[in-house]
Amino acid sequence: MVCVKAFHTDFVITLLAAYWFTNILGLAMMVASGQSIFRDKNNRQRELLVTLGTLIVYSLLMIVIGNILKR
Repeated sequence: MVCVKAFHTDFVITLLAAYWFTNILGLAMMVASGQSIFRDKNNRQRELLVTLGTLIVYSLLMIVIGNILKR
């Protein structure tokens, strides 16, 4: 809590509001992109594989960037 006392209260409230806003926006974007998977039954398996592949590539990229920044 020492960290919070060092910042002005308006900054902390704005930071928390922005954090929650980006979480809600991210959830809305996931719902919007996921609707196409369930709308078209012919390409459901392909869409799921593309989504899974994208998540894996993104996660690996974040791990690599994190390891580079640690050095």
